[in-house]
Formats: sequence, C-alpha cells, structure tokens
Amino acid sequence: MRKKDEKEEITELNVKNIAEEKQEEAEVAIEPVATDESAPAATEKNSGKEVFVSVSKRALDIFSGVVLFIGTSWLILICALVKFFEDFHNPFYAGKRISRNGKVYKHFKIRTMCIHADELEKQLIDAGLNEAEEIPFRMTNDPRITPVGKFLRRHYLDRFPAFLNVIAGQITIFDIFKKRKEVI
Repeated sequence: MRKKDEKEEITELNVKNIAEEKQEEAEVAIEPVATDESAPAATEKNSGKEVFVSVSKRALDIFSGVVLFIGTSWLILICALVKFFEDFHNPFYAGKRISRNGKVYKHFKIRTMCIHADELEKQLIDAGLNEAEEIPFRMTNDPRITPVGKFLRRHYLDRFPAFLNVIAGQITIFDIFKKRKEVI
C-alpha cells in the first residue's frame, strides 16, 4: 500500500512541476511590438534570422509586385478594354478569398465570366453538373465563361490585377498563379 501512495505523490508532484514550468514559460514570453502582421515582431521564439527572412520576403513581394504591376499595367488596360467592349460591364472582379493568416480579402482579377455567374453557379450545382468533389465549383465546358474570358484564362492574363493584392500584403507573389482552394 505504501508504494502505491508514494507513486501517487510522485505523480502529483510531477504534474504540479510541469504545470508550474508551463506557467513560468507563459510569463516569460515577450509580447509582439509591431502591429503589422506582414512584418513579424521579434519574440523569444523568433530568432533574428527568422525575422530577417520574413522581412526580406515581404520586401521582395513589395518590390516585385510594384515592378510587375507597372510593367503589366498596359496589358491590364488592354485586357480590361477588350473585356469591357465584349459586354459593356465592369471588366474587373473582386472575389472574396481567405489569406494565409485567415483574414478575408478582395482578390482582384479581370472578369472572365458573365455578369450573373454566381446565380448560374447555384443553378448548375442544383442540376448536378459540379465535376469537383468539393468546393469550388468545377465544370469542363463552363457556360458562364465568355469567349474573351477563355482567352484570358488560357494565358493567365486575368490574374495580373492581383499584383495589387501582393503590394497590399494580402498574398505573396507566388500565390497569384495558384489554384483557388478557399471559397467564401
């Protein structure tokens, strides 16, 4: 009996010691100084190297976003004009997306679908024409995509306005050409 009591006491002491250590670790943690989420603050867990890498990645995003947006602005303008003259509606689309840190932002693109594409999507889903197993909606010959939109998508020209999202820090330069996963 006595050995069992000693084991219980030792276990209780171990649990108390672990709890005290975790509490001390929580008290020692340094609060972030910066409020800007794109540039992480130095903490005990972040070494100087990690902060440098993060800041340099953000600087690369800003620099490349500005250079590429300025460099492709003439092409964005031409694509927007062609899209406008196709159906005489706003050539830009701002879809809601989820960033890496979980915040919702407006993702800018040149519109490649008809104006009432969202309503048509609901009808196509109800008709059972969704070829994707999950969200987002996928269809081989999607009737919502316009002829100019097919050309823009084929050559990734619809994604150039997203350089504004890169400059704003909502996505990285490499996220522009990734397939959409999060849908709102």
